[in-house]
Amino acid sequence: MMARYHYAFYWTYGVGKKWDDGSWPGYLMVFDSRAERDAWVADDVFDGNWHREAITAKEARHIMADTVIGFDNDMAVRYDRSRSAVERYASTVELVRAWRRVDMQNNPARYYAE
Repeated sequence: MMARYHYAFYWTYGVGKKWDDGSWPGYLMVFDSRAERDAWVADDVFDGNWHREAITAKEARHIMADTVIGFDNDMAVRYDRSRSAVERYASTVELVRAWRRVDMQNNPARYYAE
């Protein structure tokens, strides 16, 4: 059976509020089940803006490829340091594993909360 993932994004300044260059301020979340993802999104707290949103696999692949190409040298070398090649050709499992390694190193508090 093929692994299936579900994705959400935490928007720092509110859902859909992008930087001038079109990038998304915030962070990606990857879940192993839709129920986990939906519960995380539903747990959002309105402070004048909503911050949590379910996103598509296509959007998530773009974010993950951007992340791993800068930090995961093995994947960067395998795909000629091309974000677009990683996004197009890396298997979902390979991409999620690489992204989780990078994210765990860069944001340990999300993984080891007390």
